[in-house]
Amino acid sequence: MTKDHRPLKPDDFPVEADNDKLKTHKGQKIAEADSEELAENIAERLNDQAHQEEHDRWSFQEARTTPRLSFSSLGSGPEHIPRSCWPGPNTGSPV
Repeated sequence: MTKDHRPLKPDDFPVEADNDKLKTHKGQKIAEADSEELAENIAERLNDQAHQEEHDRWSFQEARTTPRLSFSSLGSGPEHIPRSCWPGPNTGSPV
């Protein structure tokens, strides 16, 4: 095994277990485990983590680009809030 200590990149995933070796989906050897079972467990955990990071990255980008509701467009006071949004029974003051 080479002493290439570069961090894994998103395009290295999914990681695969090949007997006791861990490889990128392109076949590049990245690590060796003590057993086949351990290699499979490590690959599964790395893939799960990479999937979660990718999901988080997309969620963060979506949150940054999603338009937010501007309350200034609703008017200046509570009289512009629909009664269905008022706390308690739908009668009385919204505040």
